[in-house]
Amino acid sequence: MTTIPRLTTNTGLIIIQAILFASLAAHSCEGQNTLRITHARLADQMKGGLVGQLFGNLNGLVHEMAYIHEPGSVESYTPDLSDGAWTNDDTDIEWIYVYAMQESDNLFLSPEHIMNLWKEHIVDRSFFATGYSKRLMEIGIKPPLTGNRVLNPFADFNIAGHFLSESFGMIAPGLPKTAGRIGLHYTTVCIDGEPAQMTQFFTAIYSMAFFETDIDYLLDVGLSSIDPTSSFYEVIQATRKMVAENPNDWRQMRRLLKERYSKHDGELRDRNGYELNGAATVAALLYGKGDLAESLRLAFNFGWDADNSAASVGTILGTMNGYQRVEDQGWRVKDIYYNITRLNMPLNETLTSFADRLTQLAVKTLLEEGGAVVETGTDGATYIFEGQSPENILPLFPMDKQREWMHLPLTFEIDRLLTSPGRKEDRARAVYLALATGSGKDFQQKYPDAWDEAVQAFEEFPRIGSIILAAESRGIAAASALRESADEMGIEFVSLPRLQGPARWRPE
Repeated sequence: MTTIPRLTTNTGLIIIQAILFASLAAHSCEGQNTLRITHARLADQMKGGLVGQLFGNLNGLVHEMAYIHEPGSVESYTPDLSDGAWTNDDTDIEWIYVYAMQESDNLFLSPEHIMNLWKEHIVDRSFFATGYSKRLMEIGIKPPLTGNRVLNPFADFNIAGHFLSESFGMIAPGLPKTAGRIGLHYTTVCIDGEPAQMTQFFTAIYSMAFFETDIDYLLDVGLSSIDPTSSFYEVIQATRKMVAENPNDWRQMRRLLKERYSKHDGELRDRNGYELNGAATVAALLYGKGDLAESLRLAFNFGWDADNSAASVGTILGTMNGYQRVEDQGWRVKDIYYNITRLNMPLNETLTSFADRLTQLAVKTLLEEGGAVVETGTDGATYIFEGQSPENILPLFPMDKQREWMHLPLTFEIDRLLTSPGRKEDRARAVYLALATGSGKDFQQKYPDAWDEAVQAFEEFPRIGSIILAAESRGIAAASALRESADEMGIEFVSLPRLQGPARWRPE
């Protein structure tokens, strides 16, 4: 008699996720032209991109979520990091990955390694899609399933596909498809669907900003990297059209943008969604015409999650121009990256050391993924390689199809977890997967005693339910579906105060 192997999270569910990612490995990497970059130029542009990102992120914090219904009124702006930079979720999750990638000499960390990083370093200051992914990890769900939109109610709209992507585009200069592969490997820990298109769009642009300065050309590169059937593709096309029709009136364009894409009265789904924030980033780039300070001023004024948009704008233009341009402008930058958020990470990081980590990874990417040849001359090392043409590597799949593909392996996994000895995390995971698939009643009837024990285990992880309640109160439909599924099973969620990590010094 043939024994049929039972599916587990390490087989069945990962197989289904692998189907969604199959095209990432299916595309060849033929280059479109030969590119050259010196090590000195690479390092200068890398630091320029990082400092530009931090200008946008940290100078933009006072504008974050400040302008929802109306634009901001910032009249003048000078980039400034005279007190240094510090960790914030727009850069510090990438920093954790970058540090681990460098330490392990590995561009693609394993799901287990990524889970350990989150457990060791990320105690608090993770929100929405990122915070929810952490809670799923606590019950043993591994990346990238933590970012799967069947399981994560924030995953199909959240801008983590944008604000977690800058480093991964920068470490693949001239290789937009590789940038997308690396970017998706890390952003899909938290997002899926349309935000995954966002990742591919922006990582391609960051990648090519080392070699191109024409904004329209870079936007074309980005568009070539996303699924033309996606909503995000339409957002970018419509944004460019609105800017072209209102070339001297960004406020009018912003009004049109809000009318077109604000569908939730400015609440979480709007202000934290890919549509308005992606459009604001593109509009700031177009109106700013390559001027870093002016483009950041506009990104602040467009509003919504303004520090996210500004960080992206700063990365693109900072990479284009390099750090020498920052110094030439006389903008004040203190060479320190204070760690005020992430446990067990260096406390003495500098902007230079952070940029050096990125540069080292970029060299690794050029050699391993780009097949670069190294020439040594009077200017030091020069990397010569065949550039890649941009291309969509992860298309958008219909949500109903994704649910259908995942139904059978999820069912097998729930069955396995309820009938096998395991930890409380395993039993809690069974309940959560049943809630997410609406199959709780079936398993309660099939294994009543095991189900009751699993529910008791699930109740030991109350922060999942607390986030679901908070998300539902802010209009997230997928959270409502999870709460209704829990109600049907007699499982009650409770609201908890936001988790606060240890008190840490913060620059004033």
